[in-house]
Amino acid sequence: MIKIIHGKNTIVSKMYLDKVRDSFKDKKISEIDIEDNRGWNLLSNELRIEGLFGGNDLIIVKNFFSGEEAEISKKDICELLKDYRSDVCFMEYKELKKTDLSFFKKIDNVQEKKNDLFDLKKNKREIVSFLNKYAMSKGYTIDRQVVDGLIDGYKEIGAILCEIDKLGTYDPCISMESFNKLSIIPFESDLFKFIETIALKNKKESYYLLEKEKNKGTVFDLIFAMIVYQFRNLIIVKEAEIKGTGNPGLSGFVFNKLRYAAKNMSVKELKKYYFQLFKYDKLVKRGEMKSIYAMECFIKDIR
Repeated sequence: MIKIIHGKNTIVSKMYLDKVRDSFKDKKISEIDIEDNRGWNLLSNELRIEGLFGGNDLIIVKNFFSGEEAEISKKDICELLKDYRSDVCFMEYKELKKTDLSFFKKIDNVQEKKNDLFDLKKNKREIVSFLNKYAMSKGYTIDRQVVDGLIDGYKEIGAILCEIDKLGTYDPCISMESFNKLSIIPFESDLFKFIETIALKNKKESYYLLEKEKNKGTVFDLIFAMIVYQFRNLIIVKEAEIKGTGNPGLSGFVFNKLRYAAKNMSVKELKKYYFQLFKYDKLVKRGEMKSIYAMECFIKDIR
């Protein structure tokens, strides 16, 4: 069986890939990224050795359609696939065209999955499993009722993951109590605006957004925790940009927002501001400073 997973929704692609991996638990799996300098040769060798040494039960191939061809071409690989008996899963983080898929038209047993067609309600069981794994990877625990509430309340997986991050930042044990208290707070859209005003050293706009949240009656403990969390992500994004490694595993929405803000600051500046936030965060957690005052002091520190 050959599976081709493609589409712009990288989070859903990862869900599909997790499902494929789970179905081959305790079996031999090989993962090859074509963007690796040796990618084409590694894939060619894997497809050739099956008959001699048994090979792998599953080969996961990333960026097959994006990677630049070397001495070995896509056509060469497809010729080898015709006689390959084990499973291969192609993962592409973009939407493929008919011309891309035409490489496989002479190969039997090809299954295409376009992640943009993912249905939250129809695929609820696997989504619940994915969300639990995501929460665990972040060090959180999450009640099943909360998971159900997030699925019912949001239409996009990325938004659900952002909500889990928000709730987990406030309390790693995500319960219905914290969900009911915090999930309705409409600060997400202004959170990144606030970070951008800090990056641009626009204190006037920062104070304006803060006052706006005061008038809404927002819970500032949550907002401050989220700002600390996203400033840490800012440093990660900035360092990834410098190294040229791309998205370090954040949702596409969060990555694009933070990448824009990070352009206006150096790593040294980001770490300096994060250190200031960290000091205020310790005071807040010890009950020696209110979150709203910590935010006001932080804005004042911007130079």
